Amino acid sequence: MNSRFVPTAPERTRLRAGVMKALRYGRINAITGNELARSLHEPDDRRIRVVIRDLIREGVPVASSVVPPYGYYICANVDEAAAYIRVLKSASGKTPCACAISRRPSKTWMCPSS
Repeated sequence: MNSRFVPTAPERTRLRAGVMKALRYGRINAITGNELARSLHEPDDRRIRVVIRDLIREGVPVASSVVPPYGYYICANVDEAAAYIRVLKSASGKTPCACAISRRPSKTWMCPSS
């Protein structure tokens, strides 16, 4: 990856806080990478994607949808996380992101209603 698209530590901290504030629970509330980038005054979503990968590695159940509604969201419950993992597996086998979600589900990030 081109180094200009990898945020520095202070930029990652700022972007992480902004992404966490903007992400919403549930697939129905997905927000696109471009919308996230605009809200954080980024020229495109490349650095947003780096931060999203960081969040997933930390155990935040961030998923994405490639069918409407498009975008990123925090899985609202275990069923949403399982559905996302199934999509990842069917697309290209088990990916590191799916491993992170399935290996470290975090009740901290689940909606109170789940």
